[in-house]
Formats: sequence, C-alpha cells, structure tokens
Amino acid sequence: MIEDAKNSVIESKQKGQELYKEFTNNTLTIGSKSIYSTIKKKHFKLFRVKNIVVTSKTKQMLSSLKKECKLYASLYVACQKRERELYDFF
Repeated sequence: MIEDAKNSVIESKQKGQELYKEFTNNTLTIGSKSIYSTIKKKHFKLFRVKNIVVTSKTKQMLSSLKKECKLYASLYVACQKRERELYDFF
C-alpha cells in the first residue's frame, strides 16, 4: 500500500504539472481558451477509498454526532441572539 501511495503522489504531481502547462499554453500563449475555463478534475488512487464497511454501530454514531452538532449550532445561535456570554456557553 505504501508503494502505491508513493506512486500515486508522484503521478498526481506530474499530471498536475502537465495540466497546468497545457492550461497556461492554451490560455496565455495561444489564446484558444478563455482565462475563465476550468481544468477537468482527475481522480487518483491515493484519494479514493475502497472497501469501507459501514456497520450499523457506525451509522448510529454518525447520526448521533449529526444531532449533537445541530443542537450545539442552535444553542450557539440562540446564545448570540440573546447576547449572552459566549465564554459561559463553551
């Protein structure tokens, strides 16, 4: 896995440099493309996640964290609206 990650980083750097050179050549030198045109997204092995097993326990933990996040966000907004001390809130 470490060798794959190393190769992926090297490959992504080289491909990124190639895309940059192509973009600058087409937009600044030749002028065939607009400066506002975008570079297409590329996918590399390092940035992909495979074979992740999501268990019911993991799903429960995620849903619980989402609920807590919403609760704290609501409390934070209420604290700001009522001009309470934020230090006391935390």
